Amino acid sequence: MNGVSARTAGKFSKALAKLYATDSEENLYRATGGAVKSLFPGLSETEQESWTQMLCANPAYGADGGSPSKRNSPILLELLWLHVIRCRLRLAGKAYNSLADGLPGKIDTRLALGETDAAIGRVLGITTKTVSKHVEHILFKLEVETRTAAVVRAHSSGAFPLQ
Repeated sequence: MNGVSARTAGKFSKALAKLYATDSEENLYRATGGAVKSLFPGLSETEQESWTQMLCANPAYGADGGSPSKRNSPILLELLWLHVIRCRLRLAGKAYNSLADGLPGKIDTRLALGETDAAIGRVLGITTKTVSKHVEHILFKLEVETRTAAVVRAHSSGAFPLQ
C-alpha cells in the first residue's frame, strides 16, 4: 500500500484474515471492531465504537447514509469498509445456500424467475400463504426488503448465478 508503513500493512492483512474467517454477522462485527482498534489505536474507545458501528451498519451506505469517504476518513478505513461489504455478501450467500435445500430452494429458483407467490404455489402444490412465508424468510435471511433485492444479493455473492 502506497504511503502506509509495513507494520500497518501487516496489521491490515491480519485484520482482513480475521474478517474473512467470520461465520456470522455478530462475529463480523467483533472482527471489524478489532480491526478498527488495531489500525487506529489513537482513537478513543467511543470513536472506535462509532467507526465500527458505521462500518457494520449497512453494507451499502453506512449508518448515516454516507460511505467513510464522505466523512473524510483515512483511506484504510475506506478499504476496511469495502472488505466488510464483501464479508457481508459472503455471509448472505451462506445464508442463501442454507435455504437452497428442499422447498425453499424450489421457491427461490422460481422467485429468481420472477414468478408470483400464487404461480409458485400452483407449480409446487402448496398454498400461496406458505410460499409467502417462505419468501418472507428468504428476504429476512438475506437482509433485504424486496424479491428483486434477494435475487441480486444472492447473485452478487456468487450463491445464485443468473444465466
